[in-house]
Amino acid sequence: MNKFTILIAALFIAAGQFICGAVAQADHTRPAFVATSQEVTGGILGSNPLLADGLNVLLASNLASFPFLLEVANLDDPTYTNDPDIVLNAFSGVDRDGDVTNNGSGTNMFIVTPDSMDPVTGGFVSSFPGGNITNGLLTAGPGTIIISGIPLNDLTVSADFSETATPGIFEFTSTPTAAFLTESFLVTLPAPDPFTGTLVDVLNQFGIFPDTDADGDGTNDAYSAEFVFSGISCEITPVDPTPLDGFVATSQVVTGGILGSNPLLADGLNALLEANLISDPFLLQVDDLDDPTYFNDPDITLKTWDGVDEDGDPTNNFDGTNSFLLSSDSYDDNGNPVSAFPGGSITDGFLSAGPGTIVISGIPLNNLTVEADFSETAIPGIFEFTSTPTAAFLTESFLVTLPAPDPFSGTLVDVLSQFGIFPDVDGDGDGTNESYSAEFVFTGISCTLYGNDFGPGGPTPVEDCSNGLDDDGDSLADCDDPDCFSAPGCVTGIQFRRGDINSDAAINIADAVALLGFLFSGAAAPGCSDSGDTNDDGSLNIADAVSLLGFLFSGAAEPPAPGVNCGVDPTDTDPLDCQSATSGC
Repeated sequence: MNKFTILIAALFIAAGQFICGAVAQADHTRPAFVATSQEVTGGILGSNPLLADGLNVLLASNLASFPFLLEVANLDDPTYTNDPDIVLNAFSGVDRDGDVTNNGSGTNMFIVTPDSMDPVTGGFVSSFPGGNITNGLLTAGPGTIIISGIPLNDLTVSADFSETATPGIFEFTSTPTAAFLTESFLVTLPAPDPFTGTLVDVLNQFGIFPDTDADGDGTNDAYSAEFVFSGISCEITPVDPTPLDGFVATSQVVTGGILGSNPLLADGLNALLEANLISDPFLLQVDDLDDPTYFNDPDITLKTWDGVDEDGDPTNNFDGTNSFLLSSDSYDDNGNPVSAFPGGSITDGFLSAGPGTIVISGIPLNNLTVEADFSETAIPGIFEFTSTPTAAFLTESFLVTLPAPDPFSGTLVDVLSQFGIFPDVDGDGDGTNESYSAEFVFTGISCTLYGNDFGPGGPTPVEDCSNGLDDDGDSLADCDDPDCFSAPGCVTGIQFRRGDINSDAAINIADAVALLGFLFSGAAAPGCSDSGDTNDDGSLNIADAVSLLGFLFSGAAEPPAPGVNCGVDPTDTDPLDCQSATSGC
Protein backbone atom coordinates (compact mmCIF):
# COMPACT_ATOMS: atom_id res chain seq x y z
CA MET A 1 0.00 0.00 0.00
CA ASN A 2 1.54 3.35 -1.00
CA LYS A 3 1.83 6.28 1.39
CA PHE A 4 -0.97 8.23 -0.26
CA THR A 5 -3.39 5.31 0.11
CA ILE A 6 -2.50 4.98 3.80
CA LEU A 7 -2.92 8.71 4.27
CA ILE A 8 -6.31 8.98 2.56
CA ALA A 9 -7.76 5.89 4.20
CA ALA A 10 -6.78 7.16 7.65
CA LEU A 11 -7.80 10.74 6.91
CA PHE A 12 -11.36 10.07 5.86
CA ILE A 13 -12.07 7.01 7.98
CA ALA A 14 -10.90 8.93 11.04
CA ALA A 15 -12.89 11.96 9.96
CA GLY A 16 -16.00 9.84 9.67
CA GLN A 17 -15.46 8.34 13.11
CA PHE A 18 -14.78 11.75 14.66
CA ILE A 19 -17.91 13.41 13.29
CA CYS A 20 -20.26 10.49 13.87
CA GLY A 21 -18.98 10.00 17.39
CA ALA A 22 -19.32 13.67 18.25
CA VAL A 23 -23.02 14.04 17.55
CA ALA A 24 -25.33 13.64 20.53
CA GLN A 25 -28.31 11.41 19.79
CA ALA A 26 -29.92 10.91 23.18
CA ASP A 27 -32.60 13.57 22.71
CA HIS A 28 -34.09 11.60 19.82
CA THR A 29 -33.88 8.08 21.20
CA ARG A 30 -35.57 6.12 23.94
CA PRO A 31 -34.81 2.95 25.88
CA ALA A 32 -35.90 -0.46 24.62
CA PHE A 33 -34.69 -4.07 24.47
CA VAL A 34 -33.19 -6.20 21.72
CA ALA A 35 -33.60 -9.98 21.74
CA THR A 36 -30.28 -11.77 22.20
CA SER A 37 -31.56 -15.34 21.89
CA GLN A 38 -34.68 -17.25 20.77
CA GLU A 39 -35.18 -20.98 21.19
CA VAL A 40 -37.98 -23.42 20.43
CA THR A 41 -38.55 -25.46 23.59
CA GLY A 42 -41.90 -27.16 23.03
CA GLY A 43 -45.10 -27.51 21.05
CA ILE A 44 -45.38 -29.71 18.00
CA LEU A 45 -42.58 -27.75 16.28
CA GLY A 46 -40.34 -28.66 19.23
CA SER A 47 -41.34 -32.32 19.32
CA ASN A 48 -38.62 -33.46 16.95
CA PRO A 49 -35.09 -32.62 18.19
CA LEU A 50 -33.66 -32.41 14.67
CA LEU A 51 -36.41 -30.05 13.56
CA ALA A 52 -36.10 -27.94 16.72
CA ASP A 53 -32.32 -27.66 16.31
CA GLY A 54 -32.73 -26.52 12.71
CA LEU A 55 -35.35 -23.95 13.67
CA ASN A 56 -33.17 -22.63 16.52
CA VAL A 57 -30.22 -22.19 14.17
CA LEU A 58 -32.48 -20.25 11.81
CA LEU A 59 -33.80 -18.05 14.64
CA ALA A 60 -30.28 -17.31 15.89
CA SER A 61 -29.19 -16.31 12.40
CA ASN A 62 -32.27 -14.17 11.87
CA LEU A 63 -31.57 -12.12 15.02
CA ALA A 64 -28.64 -10.50 13.22
CA SER A 65 -30.49 -9.65 10.01
CA PHE A 66 -33.93 -9.02 11.57
CA PRO A 67 -33.46 -7.61 15.09
CA PHE A 68 -36.47 -8.27 17.34
CA LEU A 69 -37.08 -5.26 19.59
CA LEU A 70 -39.33 -4.65 22.60
CA GLU A 71 -40.32 -1.47 24.40
CA VAL A 72 -41.99 -1.28 27.80
CA ALA A 73 -43.99 1.91 27.35
CA ASN A 74 -46.06 3.88 29.89
CA LEU A 75 -43.40 2.86 32.40
CA ASP A 76 -43.44 4.63 35.78
CA ASP A 77 -40.75 2.45 37.38
CA PRO A 78 -37.48 2.78 35.40
CA THR A 79 -36.05 -0.20 37.31
CA TYR A 80 -38.61 -2.55 35.74
CA THR A 81 -39.58 -3.85 39.19
CA ASN A 82 -43.21 -2.87 39.83
CA ASP A 83 -45.67 -1.12 37.53
CA PRO A 84 -49.38 -2.00 37.44
CA ASP A 85 -50.09 -0.63 33.95
CA ILE A 86 -47.59 -0.88 31.10
CA VAL A 87 -47.81 -1.32 27.34
CA LEU A 88 -45.55 -3.81 25.62
CA ASN A 89 -44.60 -2.82 22.06
CA ALA A 90 -42.86 -5.28 19.76
CA PHE A 91 -41.28 -4.31 16.45
CA SER A 92 -38.45 -4.84 14.01
CA GLY A 93 -35.55 -2.50 13.40
CA VAL A 94 -32.28 -1.86 11.61
CA ASP A 95 -28.96 -1.88 13.45
CA ARG A 96 -27.73 1.73 13.30
CA ASP A 97 -24.00 0.95 13.04
CA GLY A 98 -24.34 -2.26 11.02
CA ASP A 99 -22.05 -4.10 13.46
CA VAL A 100 -23.81 -7.24 14.72
CA THR A 101 -21.05 -7.96 17.23
CA ASN A 102 -22.23 -5.19 19.59
CA ASN A 103 -25.98 -5.85 19.36
CA GLY A 104 -25.94 -7.39 22.83
CA SER A 105 -23.77 -4.70 24.43
CA GLY A 106 -26.67 -3.05 26.24
CA THR A 107 -26.06 0.30 24.55
CA ASN A 108 -26.50 -0.39 20.84
CA MET A 109 -28.89 1.70 18.75
CA PHE A 110 -31.60 0.58 16.33
CA ILE A 111 -33.95 2.47 14.02
CA VAL A 112 -37.53 1.19 13.97
CA THR A 113 -38.70 0.04 10.54
CA PRO A 114 -41.85 1.57 8.98
CA ASP A 115 -43.56 -1.81 8.63
CA SER A 116 -43.68 -1.96 12.43
CA MET A 117 -45.91 1.11 12.48
CA ASP A 118 -49.56 1.67 11.61
CA PRO A 119 -49.48 4.20 8.73
CA VAL A 120 -52.77 5.73 9.86
CA THR A 121 -52.33 6.02 13.63
CA GLY A 122 -48.51 6.06 13.73
CA GLY A 123 -48.65 3.51 16.57
CA PHE A 124 -46.97 0.11 16.75
CA VAL A 125 -48.66 -2.75 14.90
CA SER A 126 -47.78 -5.19 17.71
CA SER A 127 -48.84 -3.53 20.95
CA PHE A 128 -50.22 -5.04 24.14
CA PRO A 129 -51.86 -2.53 26.51
CA GLY A 130 -52.91 -3.41 30.04
CA GLY A 131 -49.77 -5.33 30.98
CA ASN A 132 -48.03 -5.13 34.34
CA ILE A 133 -44.74 -5.74 36.13
CA THR A 134 -44.76 -7.33 39.60
CA ASN A 135 -41.48 -7.97 41.41
CA GLY A 136 -39.65 -7.84 38.09
CA LEU A 137 -42.02 -10.23 36.29
CA LEU A 138 -43.69 -8.64 33.25
CA THR A 139 -46.93 -10.06 31.87
CA ALA A 140 -48.65 -8.83 28.68
CA GLY A 141 -50.96 -10.27 26.04
CA PRO A 142 -52.48 -12.23 24.44
CA GLY A 143 -51.82 -11.00 20.92
CA THR A 144 -49.60 -11.45 17.87
CA ILE A 145 -45.91 -10.55 17.70
CA ILE A 146 -43.76 -10.83 14.59
CA ILE A 147 -40.26 -12.09 15.45
CA SER A 148 -37.68 -12.19 12.65
CA GLY A 149 -40.47 -12.13 10.09
CA ILE A 150 -42.34 -14.99 11.79
CA PRO A 151 -45.83 -14.17 13.18
CA LEU A 152 -46.36 -15.72 16.62
CA ASN A 153 -50.09 -15.81 17.26
CA ASP A 154 -52.16 -15.94 20.47
CA LEU A 155 -49.08 -14.97 22.44
CA THR A 156 -48.95 -14.10 26.14
CA VAL A 157 -45.55 -12.77 27.14
CA SER A 158 -44.13 -13.29 30.63
CA ALA A 159 -40.53 -12.31 31.35
CA ASP A 160 -38.26 -11.68 34.32
CA PHE A 161 -36.41 -8.34 34.24
CA SER A 162 -33.26 -7.51 36.20
CA GLU A 163 -30.46 -4.95 36.18
CA THR A 164 -27.06 -6.07 34.94
CA ALA A 165 -23.76 -5.28 36.64
CA THR A 166 -23.76 -2.06 34.59
CA PRO A 167 -26.14 0.46 36.21
CA GLY A 168 -29.02 1.42 33.94
CA ILE A 169 -28.64 -1.59 31.63
CA PHE A 170 -31.29 -4.26 32.07
CA GLU A 171 -31.87 -7.75 30.72
CA PHE A 172 -34.81 -10.16 30.57
CA THR A 173 -35.54 -13.83 30.10
CA SER A 174 -39.01 -14.99 29.15
CA THR A 175 -40.85 -17.90 30.65
CA PRO A 176 -41.73 -20.62 28.09
CA THR A 177 -44.10 -18.77 25.77
CA ALA A 178 -46.81 -20.70 23.95
CA ALA A 179 -47.77 -19.60 20.43
CA PHE A 180 -48.58 -21.05 17.03
CA LEU A 181 -47.55 -20.64 13.40
CA THR A 182 -50.27 -20.89 10.76
CA GLU A 183 -50.04 -23.40 7.93
CA SER A 184 -51.02 -20.62 5.50
CA PHE A 185 -47.87 -18.73 6.54
CA LEU A 186 -45.46 -21.68 6.53
CA VAL A 187 -46.63 -22.81 3.08
CA THR A 188 -45.22 -19.54 1.69
CA LEU A 189 -41.69 -20.45 2.84
CA PRO A 190 -39.46 -22.60 0.62
CA ALA A 191 -38.06 -25.85 1.95
CA PRO A 192 -34.40 -25.71 2.96
CA ASP A 193 -31.79 -27.72 1.06
CA PRO A 194 -31.75 -30.62 0.33
CA PHE A 195 -35.56 -30.71 0.46
CA THR A 196 -37.95 -29.46 -2.20
CA GLY A 197 -41.35 -27.83 -2.06
CA THR A 198 -42.42 -25.76 0.95
CA LEU A 199 -41.77 -25.95 4.69
CA VAL A 200 -45.19 -27.55 5.06
CA ASP A 201 -44.07 -30.33 2.69
CA VAL A 202 -41.02 -30.94 4.89
CA LEU A 203 -43.12 -30.98 8.06
CA ASN A 204 -45.39 -33.55 6.45
CA GLN A 205 -42.37 -35.74 5.67
CA PHE A 206 -41.49 -35.66 9.37
CA GLY A 207 -45.06 -36.59 10.31
CA ILE A 208 -45.73 -33.16 11.78
CA PHE A 209 -49.19 -31.81 11.02
CA PRO A 210 -51.26 -28.87 12.26
CA ASP A 211 -52.45 -29.40 15.85
CA THR A 212 -54.16 -26.06 16.57
CA ASP A 213 -57.51 -24.73 15.36
CA ALA A 214 -56.47 -21.10 15.10
CA ASP A 215 -59.61 -19.74 13.45
CA GLY A 216 -62.09 -21.86 15.42
CA ASP A 217 -63.69 -23.48 12.39
CA GLY A 218 -63.24 -27.01 13.70
CA THR A 219 -60.17 -27.80 11.57
CA ASN A 220 -56.58 -27.60 12.75
CA ASP A 221 -54.74 -25.06 10.61
CA ALA A 222 -51.71 -24.10 12.72
CA TYR A 223 -48.66 -25.64 14.40
CA SER A 224 -48.13 -25.18 18.13
CA ALA A 225 -44.76 -23.91 19.33
CA GLU A 226 -43.21 -22.88 22.63
CA PHE A 227 -40.43 -20.30 22.76
CA VAL A 228 -37.98 -18.91 25.32
CA PHE A 229 -36.25 -15.66 24.46
CA SER A 230 -33.93 -13.26 26.25
CA GLY A 231 -32.82 -9.70 25.64
CA ILE A 232 -30.84 -6.70 26.84
CA SER A 233 -31.18 -2.93 26.89
CA CYS A 234 -30.70 -0.88 23.73
CA GLU A 235 -31.74 2.50 22.34
CA ILE A 236 -34.27 2.98 19.56
CA THR A 237 -35.06 5.78 17.17
CA PRO A 238 -38.79 5.52 16.42
CA VAL A 239 -39.74 6.15 12.81
CA ASP A 240 -42.43 8.31 11.24
CA PRO A 241 -44.21 5.86 8.88
CA THR A 242 -45.05 8.68 6.43
CA PRO A 243 -42.85 8.20 3.33
CA LEU A 244 -40.93 11.19 1.93
CA ASP A 245 -39.54 11.64 -1.57
CA GLY A 246 -35.77 11.88 -1.50
CA PHE A 247 -32.54 11.08 -3.29
CA VAL A 248 -29.58 8.84 -2.53
CA ALA A 249 -26.14 9.70 -3.88
CA THR A 250 -24.94 7.11 -6.41
CA SER A 251 -21.42 8.47 -6.91
CA GLN A 252 -19.00 11.01 -5.41
CA VAL A 253 -15.78 11.95 -7.20
CA VAL A 254 -13.01 14.38 -6.21
CA THR A 255 -12.28 16.47 -9.28
CA GLY A 256 -10.17 19.35 -8.01
CA GLY A 257 -8.88 21.46 -5.15
CA ILE A 258 -5.59 20.81 -3.41
CA LEU A 259 -6.86 17.44 -2.16
CA GLY A 260 -7.47 16.54 -5.81
CA SER A 261 -4.16 17.91 -7.06
CA ASN A 262 -2.29 14.64 -6.78
CA PRO A 263 -3.72 11.72 -8.83
CA LEU A 264 -2.79 9.14 -6.19
CA LEU A 265 -4.44 11.24 -3.51
CA ALA A 266 -7.59 11.71 -5.59
CA ASP A 267 -7.78 8.03 -6.56
CA GLY A 268 -7.48 6.93 -2.95
CA LEU A 269 -10.16 9.36 -1.86
CA ASN A 270 -12.54 8.38 -4.66
CA ALA A 271 -12.19 4.69 -3.85
CA LEU A 272 -13.03 5.41 -0.22
CA LEU A 273 -15.98 7.62 -1.11
CA GLU A 274 -17.38 4.90 -3.38
CA ALA A 275 -17.17 2.35 -0.56
CA ASN A 276 -18.66 4.80 1.95
CA LEU A 277 -21.77 5.27 -0.18
CA ILE A 278 -22.75 1.75 0.85
CA SER A 279 -21.95 1.95 4.57
CA ASP A 280 -22.94 5.61 5.01
CA PRO A 281 -25.62 6.54 2.46
CA PHE A 282 -25.69 10.26 1.57
CA LEU A 283 -29.34 11.29 1.32
CA LEU A 284 -30.98 14.49 0.08
CA GLN A 285 -34.49 15.90 0.14
CA VAL A 286 -35.85 18.83 -1.86
CA ASP A 287 -38.37 20.17 0.65
CA ASP A 288 -41.02 22.88 0.22
CA LEU A 289 -41.36 21.59 -3.33
CA ASP A 290 -44.32 22.81 -5.39
CA ASP A 291 -43.22 21.25 -8.69
CA PRO A 292 -42.94 17.44 -8.32
CA THR A 293 -41.11 17.25 -11.65
CA TYR A 294 -38.14 19.17 -10.20
CA PHE A 295 -38.23 21.61 -13.10
CA ASN A 296 -39.23 25.05 -11.81
CA ASP A 297 -39.68 26.17 -8.21
CA PRO A 298 -38.52 29.58 -6.97
CA ASP A 299 -38.32 28.66 -3.27
CA ILE A 300 -37.14 25.25 -2.08
CA THR A 301 -35.17 23.99 0.91
CA LEU A 302 -32.40 21.46 0.33
CA LYS A 303 -31.91 19.08 3.24
CA THR A 304 -29.22 16.44 3.55
CA TRP A 305 -29.39 13.43 5.83
CA ASP A 306 -27.51 10.52 7.27
CA GLY A 307 -29.38 7.21 7.30
CA VAL A 308 -29.38 3.47 6.88
CA ASP A 309 -30.65 1.17 4.15
CA GLU A 310 -33.97 -0.28 5.36
CA ASP A 311 -33.60 -3.69 3.71
CA GLY A 312 -29.84 -4.00 4.23
CA ASP A 313 -29.33 -4.99 0.59
CA PRO A 314 -26.77 -2.66 -1.04
CA THR A 315 -27.40 -4.10 -4.49
CA ASN A 316 -30.71 -2.22 -4.85
CA ASN A 317 -29.65 1.08 -3.27
CA PHE A 318 -29.60 2.81 -6.63
CA ASP A 319 -32.68 1.32 -8.31
CA GLY A 320 -34.75 4.46 -7.75
CA THR A 321 -37.24 2.85 -5.36
CA ASN A 322 -35.17 1.83 -2.33
CA SER A 323 -36.04 3.03 1.18
CA PHE A 324 -33.76 4.58 3.81
CA LEU A 325 -34.35 5.39 7.48
CA LEU A 326 -33.03 8.77 8.68
CA SER A 327 -30.78 8.59 11.71
CA SER A 328 -31.22 10.73 14.81
CA ASP A 329 -27.81 12.40 14.33
CA SER A 330 -29.24 14.10 11.23
CA TYR A 331 -31.36 16.25 13.56
CA ASP A 332 -30.40 18.94 16.05
CA ASP A 333 -31.78 19.08 19.59
CA ASN A 334 -34.93 20.84 18.35
CA GLY A 335 -35.75 18.14 15.80
CA ASN A 336 -34.59 20.17 12.81
CA PRO A 337 -32.15 18.84 10.18
CA VAL A 338 -28.51 19.62 10.88
CA SER A 339 -27.87 20.33 7.18
CA ALA A 340 -30.60 22.47 5.61
CA PHE A 341 -30.35 25.25 3.03
CA PRO A 342 -33.53 27.35 2.76
CA GLY A 343 -34.06 29.88 0.00
CA GLY A 344 -32.87 27.65 -2.82
CA SER A 345 -34.48 27.46 -6.25
CA ILE A 346 -34.95 25.24 -9.31
CA THR A 347 -34.97 26.85 -12.76
CA ASP A 348 -35.38 24.70 -15.88
CA GLY A 349 -34.31 21.66 -13.89
CA PHE A 350 -31.24 23.38 -12.42
CA LEU A 351 -31.18 23.48 -8.59
CA SER A 352 -29.09 25.95 -6.61
CA ALA A 353 -28.82 26.08 -2.79
CA GLY A 354 -26.26 27.23 -0.22
CA PRO A 355 -23.69 28.16 0.93
CA GLY A 356 -23.50 26.03 4.06
CA THR A 357 -21.96 22.86 5.51
CA ILE A 358 -22.97 19.35 4.51
CA VAL A 359 -21.69 16.15 6.10
CA ILE A 360 -21.17 13.46 3.43
CA SER A 361 -20.21 9.99 4.68
CA GLY A 362 -19.00 11.56 7.93
CA ILE A 363 -16.90 14.20 6.14
CA PRO A 364 -17.80 17.87 6.79
CA LEU A 365 -17.75 19.92 3.57
CA ASN A 366 -17.68 23.59 4.50
CA ASN A 367 -18.74 26.70 2.57
CA LEU A 368 -20.65 24.52 0.14
CA THR A 369 -22.96 25.77 -2.61
CA VAL A 370 -24.87 22.92 -4.24
CA GLU A 371 -25.83 23.17 -7.91
CA ALA A 372 -27.27 20.21 -9.76
CA ASP A 373 -29.23 19.31 -12.90
CA PHE A 374 -32.37 17.23 -12.27
CA SER A 375 -34.16 15.10 -14.88
CA GLU A 376 -36.68 12.29 -15.06
CA THR A 377 -35.37 8.81 -15.91
CA ALA A 378 -36.99 6.46 -18.41
CA ILE A 379 -39.18 5.25 -15.53
CA PRO A 380 -41.94 7.81 -14.84
CA GLY A 381 -41.70 9.34 -11.36
CA ILE A 382 -38.06 8.37 -10.80
CA PHE A 383 -35.62 11.25 -11.07
CA GLU A 384 -31.83 11.60 -11.06
CA PHE A 385 -29.38 14.46 -10.66
CA THR A 386 -25.78 15.35 -11.45
CA SER A 387 -24.07 18.17 -9.58
CA THR A 388 -21.78 20.75 -11.08
CA PRO A 389 -18.23 20.68 -9.64
CA THR A 390 -18.84 21.64 -6.02
CA ALA A 391 -16.12 23.54 -4.16
CA ALA A 392 -15.65 22.97 -0.43
CA PHE A 393 -12.85 22.82 2.13
CA LEU A 394 -11.69 20.89 5.19
CA THR A 395 -10.27 22.99 8.01
CA GLU A 396 -6.79 22.47 9.36
CA SER A 397 -8.13 22.87 12.91
CA PHE A 398 -10.30 19.82 12.28
CA LEU A 399 -7.61 17.71 10.63
CA VAL A 400 -5.04 18.54 13.35
CA THR A 401 -7.25 16.76 15.89
CA LEU A 402 -6.79 13.46 14.02
CA PRO A 403 -3.71 11.32 14.72
CA ALA A 404 -1.37 10.34 11.91
CA PRO A 405 -1.74 6.74 10.68
CA ASP A 406 1.01 4.18 11.17
CA PRO A 407 3.88 4.33 10.40
CA PHE A 408 3.72 8.13 10.64
CA SER A 409 3.76 10.19 13.83
CA GLY A 410 2.15 13.45 14.85
CA THR A 411 -1.15 14.53 13.30
CA LEU A 412 -2.69 14.18 9.86
CA VAL A 413 -1.68 17.78 9.18
CA ASP A 414 1.93 16.76 9.81
CA VAL A 415 1.62 14.00 7.23
CA LEU A 416 -0.01 16.28 4.66
CA SER A 417 2.89 18.67 5.14
CA GLN A 418 5.38 15.86 4.47
CA PHE A 419 3.69 15.35 1.10
CA GLY A 420 3.86 19.05 0.30
CA ILE A 421 0.14 19.60 0.79
CA PHE A 422 -0.59 22.78 2.74
CA PRO A 423 -3.71 24.86 3.48
CA ASP A 424 -4.74 26.93 0.47
CA VAL A 425 -8.03 28.46 1.67
CA ASP A 426 -8.56 31.36 4.10
CA GLY A 427 -11.82 30.01 5.49
CA ASP A 428 -12.22 32.52 8.32
CA GLY A 429 -11.06 35.57 6.37
CA ASP A 430 -8.21 36.51 8.73
CA GLY A 431 -5.59 36.69 5.99
CA THR A 432 -4.05 33.26 6.73
CA ASN A 433 -4.84 30.04 4.92
CA GLU A 434 -6.07 27.43 7.40
CA SER A 435 -8.10 25.03 5.22
CA TYR A 436 -7.60 22.55 2.39
CA SER A 437 -9.64 22.99 -0.77
CA ALA A 438 -11.52 20.15 -2.42
CA GLU A 439 -13.89 19.94 -5.38
CA PHE A 440 -16.54 17.22 -5.73
CA VAL A 441 -19.04 16.01 -8.33
CA PHE A 442 -21.83 13.75 -7.14
CA THR A 443 -24.84 12.07 -8.71
CA GLY A 444 -28.02 10.61 -7.26
CA ILE A 445 -31.34 8.92 -7.91
CA SER A 446 -34.80 8.87 -6.34
CA CYS A 447 -35.48 6.95 -3.13
CA THR A 448 -37.95 6.93 -0.25
CA LEU A 449 -37.04 8.43 3.13
CA TYR A 450 -38.58 7.83 6.55
CA GLY A 451 -37.94 10.44 9.25
CA ASN A 452 -37.88 10.17 13.02
CA ASP A 453 -41.18 9.89 14.82
CA PHE A 454 -41.28 13.50 16.01
CA GLY A 455 -41.69 14.41 12.34
CA PRO A 456 -38.97 15.90 10.13
CA GLY A 457 -38.51 19.49 11.23
CA GLY A 458 -40.78 19.04 14.21
CA PRO A 459 -39.90 19.81 17.81
CA THR A 460 -38.40 17.33 20.23
CA PRO A 461 -40.43 17.09 23.47
CA VAL A 462 -38.59 18.54 26.46
CA GLU A 463 -38.81 17.06 29.94
CA ASP A 464 -40.48 19.29 32.55
CA CYS A 465 -38.49 18.37 35.64
CA SER A 466 -41.14 19.13 38.27
CA ASN A 467 -44.57 18.01 36.98
CA GLY A 468 -44.42 14.27 37.72
CA LEU A 469 -44.89 13.37 34.03
CA ASP A 470 -42.70 11.69 31.39
CA ASP A 471 -42.87 14.62 28.96
CA ASP A 472 -40.26 13.45 26.42
CA GLY A 473 -41.45 9.85 26.13
CA ASP A 474 -38.25 8.18 27.36
CA SER A 475 -40.04 6.37 30.23
CA LEU A 476 -38.27 8.56 32.84
CA ALA A 477 -39.95 11.43 34.69
CA ASP A 478 -38.62 14.49 36.54
CA CYS A 479 -35.31 13.96 38.36
CA ASP A 480 -35.10 10.34 37.21
CA ASP A 481 -34.62 11.66 33.66
CA PRO A 482 -30.95 12.42 32.83
CA ASP A 483 -32.17 15.58 31.09
CA CYS A 484 -32.97 16.97 34.56
CA PHE A 485 -29.65 16.33 36.28
CA SER A 486 -28.87 20.08 36.46
CA ALA A 487 -32.43 21.29 37.08
CA PRO A 488 -33.29 23.09 40.33
CA GLY A 489 -34.46 20.53 42.83
CA CYS A 490 -32.55 17.72 41.12
CA VAL A 491 -28.97 18.87 41.64
CA THR A 492 -26.81 17.10 44.23
CA GLY A 493 -23.05 17.47 44.39
CA ILE A 494 -20.48 20.07 43.29
CA GLN A 495 -21.38 21.94 40.11
CA PHE A 496 -18.94 22.74 37.31
CA ARG A 497 -18.65 23.49 33.61
CA ARG A 498 -16.95 20.71 31.66
CA GLY A 499 -14.14 22.38 29.73
CA ASP A 500 -13.70 25.38 32.07
CA ILE A 501 -10.31 24.02 33.13
CA ASN A 502 -8.83 27.32 34.37
CA SER A 503 -12.10 28.17 36.18
CA ASP A 504 -12.59 31.62 34.69
CA ALA A 505 -16.31 31.06 33.86
CA ALA A 506 -15.48 30.86 30.13
CA ILE A 507 -14.52 28.02 27.81
CA ASN A 508 -11.88 28.92 25.25
CA ILE A 509 -8.42 28.01 24.01
CA ALA A 510 -6.91 29.11 27.34
CA ASP A 511 -8.52 26.06 28.91
CA ALA A 512 -6.81 23.71 26.45
CA VAL A 513 -3.50 25.48 27.17
CA ALA A 514 -4.08 25.08 30.92
CA LEU A 515 -4.73 21.36 30.56
CA LEU A 516 -1.68 20.80 28.34
CA GLY A 517 0.42 22.76 30.84
CA PHE A 518 -0.73 20.47 33.64
CA LEU A 519 -0.13 17.33 31.59
CA PHE A 520 3.31 18.18 30.18
CA SER A 521 4.81 21.23 31.87
CA GLY A 522 4.19 20.78 35.57
CA ALA A 523 1.50 23.48 35.78
CA ALA A 524 -1.14 23.37 38.48
CA ALA A 525 -3.86 20.72 38.29
CA PRO A 526 -7.42 21.84 37.54
CA GLY A 527 -9.33 22.82 40.67
CA CYS A 528 -12.08 20.51 39.42
CA SER A 529 -10.67 17.39 37.75
CA ASP A 530 -14.00 16.67 36.06
CA SER A 531 -13.81 20.03 34.26
CA GLY A 532 -10.68 18.81 32.46
CA ASP A 533 -12.18 15.47 31.49
CA THR A 534 -13.76 17.01 28.38
CA ASN A 535 -14.51 13.68 26.70
CA ASP A 536 -15.80 12.18 30.00
CA ASP A 537 -13.76 8.98 29.74
CA GLY A 538 -12.76 9.09 33.41
CA SER A 539 -9.14 10.22 32.91
CA LEU A 540 -7.13 13.34 32.10
CA ASN A 541 -4.93 13.08 29.02
CA ILE A 542 -4.17 14.70 25.66
CA ALA A 543 -7.43 13.33 24.21
CA ASP A 544 -9.27 15.84 26.42
CA ALA A 545 -7.37 18.75 24.88
CA VAL A 546 -8.07 17.40 21.38
CA SER A 547 -11.78 17.01 22.21
CA LEU A 548 -11.99 20.57 23.54
CA LEU A 549 -10.22 22.01 20.49
CA GLY A 550 -12.59 20.10 18.23
CA PHE A 551 -15.55 21.69 20.00
CA LEU A 552 -14.05 25.18 19.89
CA PHE A 553 -12.85 25.22 16.30
CA SER A 554 -14.22 22.29 14.27
CA GLY A 555 -17.93 22.19 14.93
CA ALA A 556 -17.74 19.07 17.11
CA ALA A 557 -20.35 18.50 19.82
CA GLU A 558 -20.00 20.34 23.11
CA PRO A 559 -18.42 18.44 26.03
CA PRO A 560 -20.64 15.79 27.66
CA ALA A 561 -23.00 16.71 30.49
CA PRO A 562 -23.05 19.03 32.28
CA GLY A 563 -21.48 20.58 29.17
CA VAL A 564 -20.85 24.31 29.02
CA ASN A 565 -23.54 25.04 31.62
CA CYS A 566 -23.19 24.55 35.36
CA GLY A 567 -24.23 21.14 36.64
CA VAL A 568 -23.06 18.01 38.41
CA ASP A 569 -21.26 15.03 36.92
CA PRO A 570 -23.81 12.38 35.83
CA THR A 571 -20.92 9.86 35.57
CA ASP A 572 -19.69 10.37 39.13
CA THR A 573 -18.68 6.70 39.39
CA ASP A 574 -15.46 7.35 37.44
CA PRO A 575 -12.11 7.86 39.25
CA LEU A 576 -12.17 11.66 38.85
CA ASP A 577 -13.83 14.08 41.22
CA CYS A 578 -14.65 17.76 41.36
CA GLN A 579 -12.84 19.18 44.36
CA SER A 580 -14.33 22.67 44.06
CA ALA A 581 -16.92 24.32 41.85
CA THR A 582 -15.70 26.15 38.77
CA SER A 583 -16.15 29.92 38.74
CA GLY A 584 -19.75 31.07 38.48
CA CYS A 585 -21.26 27.69 39.42
